[in-house]
Amino acid sequence: MGKLNIKRPETTVKLCLDMSLRADWERLDEQLREARKATTGDRLAGNTEANRLAEEIRELEQQMQAETVTFRLRAIPRTEWGALIAEHPAGDSEEDKKIGFNRATFFDALLARVDDPEAKPPTTATIREVTRHDGEPVEFDPAADWVPLADEMTDQQYSEIATAAFMLNRGKVSVPFSLVASKMTQDSDEI
Repeated sequence: MGKLNIKRPETTVKLCLDMSLRADWERLDEQLREARKATTGDRLAGNTEANRLAEEIRELEQQMQAETVTFRLRAIPRTEWGALIAEHPAGDSEEDKKIGFNRATFFDALLARVDDPEAKPPTTATIREVTRHDGEPVEFDPAADWVPLADEMTDQQYSEIATAAFMLNRGKVSVPFSLVASKMTQDSDEI
């Protein structure tokens, strides 16, 4: 048997860069609900106002999709994780004590990392790549670009990315199982 090589877990997180469009989407969605009440049943055929609103909603959704990027994150080696935690000791809050590090500084440090095998200790980037909705890569240097971007995010947007990075390193790592895929392939095998 040859040498064992680890490929650490990865995940992706989407981030819409223009959530200002959400207010317009909510307004149109409410108008569509009202227009639907004016129809009989769920059929919108013949309701030109509802059809127009539905089209506007779809256009806004496409605009928001076009403004969405995907962060590909990868877990870091456990020795680097331990060193990073040591660099950001828990503060006085109960939450920090419970989790074991300073939440106010730790996540930015984790997400701003770059690959640097010469550093003491070596560092591995958490953000592996950023792509646009069409798969085109975005030029993104975590060390220079993460903190300014993160400062502009809502707390929820930031938390979603930080939680994903945390779970890659501290969450359960197991081979996934898709019940749906299993059922579908089982059904096709029976045919």
